[in-house]
Amino acid sequence: MKKLLALVFALSAGPALACGPSAPLAADVLLSCKIEGRNRVLSVCAANGQAYYSYGTPDQSPELELIIPLRDVEVTPWPGVGGAIWEEMIFTNNDVEYVVWQSLRRDPENPEHSGGVNIREKGTEAEVLLSLTCDPAILFSEAGVFAFSDAKLANGQKWDLDQHIWVDAQ
Repeated sequence: MKKLLALVFALSAGPALACGPSAPLAADVLLSCKIEGRNRVLSVCAANGQAYYSYGTPDQSPELELIIPLRDVEVTPWPGVGGAIWEEMIFTNNDVEYVVWQSLRRDPENPEHSGGVNIREKGTEAEVLLSLTCDPAILFSEAGVFAFSDAKLANGQKWDLDQHIWVDAQ
């Protein structure tokens, strides 16, 4: 039922809302959701070597829209351990970082998909200014829980296990 509601939300919201007005209609939706307790939508998309971050009220221009080359967006891939599969993608706007995350609980009985954004000052990993969580009933990702890493891979980059950084794939 959750997945059906998320799909209905994404389809009714339309591509412009799901990815922001600047994203191409064919952009891949990496994460789109309604924020719990707020009439706001968070969306992260990728297309043509660009990453798109959009946050705002449905059916209105976004309060914040960021467009950053995919190669410049930080992505922390899942390290392969833990009770959940997770990733995060960091969009930087001046001195503020928007850390978008998504997670899938590794429980076959209850594989809960969750997501959200933590907003912090640049360079202060432990100090979160604001944490917003996706409403789990209205959370959608076309590309699945590895969407952020998959976008980097599709952009010609690979994760270097020794250096723990994204490098050009060759």
